[in-house]
Amino acid sequence: MAVISTKSESIESLLQRPVSKNEAVFVAKMFMSEPEKLGELIKYNSCENAKSAMRASYILGNVWELEPQLLTEYQAELIKLLLETPFESVRRSLLRIIESAPIPEEYLGQLFDICLAWMKSENHEIAVRANAMQVLYRICCVETDLAAELSEQIQLIVDYGSPGIKSRSKKILKKLEMMK
Repeated sequence: MAVISTKSESIESLLQRPVSKNEAVFVAKMFMSEPEKLGELIKYNSCENAKSAMRASYILGNVWELEPQLLTEYQAELIKLLLETPFESVRRSLLRIIESAPIPEEYLGQLFDICLAWMKSENHEIAVRANAMQVLYRICCVETDLAAELSEQIQLIVDYGSPGIKSRSKKILKKLEMMK
């Protein structure tokens, strides 16, 4: 793999590269070395081209895994993108970031409502539903009054969900039980 930078290659051409984990980490490290370019990469999450949006969100997820503090200033923007994106792959990646990042208070209600809808809907990918469930739990850690509602909703899906949903449901139900 040749060493290049985002200065010598456009973001669009970077997003056309193969999406293997190694390649995504490589491109993420390029952005980490030039954090001023992260804002541009984030904008690609809202483009109409599903492939570019998916790749941009996948690279952002790798940036988050390697150096999360680089994305904390963009948290509100990432939440807005999550709420607006029509693409499941972008949702999945952004939820992974949001599930372990500080959630600005002004988005708690909106996120709770949309994540609850995604968690309950069988029309969404299992990863989106499971990650939404994790975000809901994190919101309940801040807004403890919502814990009973979340527990009730999870109990409705735990028995008929996929193995991934069942596993995440049981873990979160235990955590919610400890909150009482």
